[in-house]
Parts: sequence; C-alpha cells; structure tokens
Amino acid sequence: MNDLSDFQWLASARGAEAWSQCQSLGLFSRASVEKLRLSARQYSVLEQQAQFATGLAKRKVSEPWNWFWTKTLLEQASDQWVAEETARDFPQGIHVVDGCAGAGVDSIALAKHLTEGSGQVPSLRAIDSSETACLLTRLNSGRQGFEIRPEQVRFEDAVIPDTEWLHLDPDRRTIGRTVNLHATDPSWK
Repeated sequence: MNDLSDFQWLASARGAEAWSQCQSLGLFSRASVEKLRLSARQYSVLEQQAQFATGLAKRKVSEPWNWFWTKTLLEQASDQWVAEETARDFPQGIHVVDGCAGAGVDSIALAKHLTEGSGQVPSLRAIDSSETACLLTRLNSGRQGFEIRPEQVRFEDAVIPDTEWLHLDPDRRTIGRTVNLHATDPSWK
C-alpha cells in the first residue's frame, strides 16, 4: 500500500532517475536499479508502478510509463480514449470542474481538449476528497505537459458556481459501481 511519501519520492530527482532507468528498459528488475542503492520500500514502489505500467495501465492509457497509480485509482480510472471522447462533449472556452478526479485521466483529457488550438491554459478545476488522488493528478498532469493543481475537497462540500460546467464520472466505489441514485458516492443530493 502506497502512502503520499512514496509518490513524493517518485517525483523527486532520485525517484525520477530510478523510474527513468526502469522505463528505458521497458521492464523492472532488481539488477536494473541496484546501482541506485534504493531502500526496500523504494524498490517495492518502483516494482509496483512497473507492474501497473506493463499490466492494466497498458489497456487504460497510451503511454503507461508516464503515469503513477494506486491499485484502486488505476482500477477506477477511465480509459484514456473514453476520457478524450467525453472531453469533446464540452465546448471550448468554458469553465469545467472535474469532480472526483482520481489519478487525473479525465482532468488531463479535459485540459488537452480545452487548450486545443488556443494555446491558453484551460479553465479547469479538478477536485477529489483523497489527498493521494490529488497528488497523483498533479504528478500525472505534469508528466502529460499540463499543470493541474487539484483541490482536496469532498464533492458534496465543493462550491461549484452556476457558470461552471461539471464533469463527474459514474459512481466508483471500491465495493463496485451502482446505478441506484440513492446509493451513489458522492450522494445524488
């Protein structure tokens, strides 16, 4: 199980060097990073991220080595092509809130769409109640060429002006999705 410090280490110069070493080989092995003298924890974090990049993430995103995940956030993430198609439903020049941003796949697709042809920074707010999800959205967006600084707030507590459009994925609880409006998280109300 990862904690914030694991992802902060991955974003550090030393973590980035180790991750780059794994990425350049397209695989992960103890020998490939042994010269970096990593702790057992750091080795484990790299191994887990490499497993994601060579496994489920390959089916989710086009460049799986450019993303960081937790197991749950990877399982819950939108497929990149679905996120990009959905982003096209939003007119350019509007303000968008991506509720429950997770690891940032939808936020990044929205940012990409909202900046197409304009070269301007998109008017995009990403929010999530999880501190880890917010950090991953920030890290992953940076790796994709965008600077998204999510707000850590429960969706139910977020202030969303009437002038902003809302992107909110279907319910994605770890116990499974639901289409029952009275059992969703965040709640329907």
